[in-house]
Amino acid sequence: MNKIFVESEFAPLKRVVMAQSEVAFPLIIDPEDVKFLTEEEGSLYSGKDVSGKNFKDVFPDEQRMWDEERENLKKVLEKYHVEVTVPRLLTDYEKELGKEDGYSNFFVRDPFFTIGHFLIEGSLRFPHRRNEVLPVRDILVTESNKNECLYLSIPKPDISKGPKSEDGPFLEGEIFSS
Repeated sequence: MNKIFVESEFAPLKRVVMAQSEVAFPLIIDPEDVKFLTEEEGSLYSGKDVSGKNFKDVFPDEQRMWDEERENLKKVLEKYHVEVTVPRLLTDYEKELGKEDGYSNFFVRDPFFTIGHFLIEGSLRFPHRRNEVLPVRDILVTESNKNECLYLSIPKPDISKGPKSEDGPFLEGEIFSS
């Protein structure tokens, strides 16, 4: 049996999970949700109909650059004998679930992480990111079944007050909020 153990962020890298880039905009963009964007980032969307659309359909050149960047990174990692695992894309059903709030599947570092021998599935705060772990979950289950590690999963947020409830717990990457 193999062992999953992350000693530190600075230990030699042996294996990574590298997400594919998938993003869709919400049907209605709440100004509060985008106030963190810089003026330059916000101006990218002005004059474009992004409502409910997939990023790759509105910005095909940028999507192509993302894809090339990830493929180039994968080649570099493999050159240095780092094993790269790529999770599946979101299914049509998962995308349909995220139609109102949008969906995202490109920051695989946030929905799960490892500390020591713990493989931890988090719970993301933003509604458009709450299903982001689904494409990688089968990898987590498989790895936890065949390796010496403990698989922990944080419960999904309480949605009794509606789908945009801010009642946690939330655990993303290595940031905890409640």
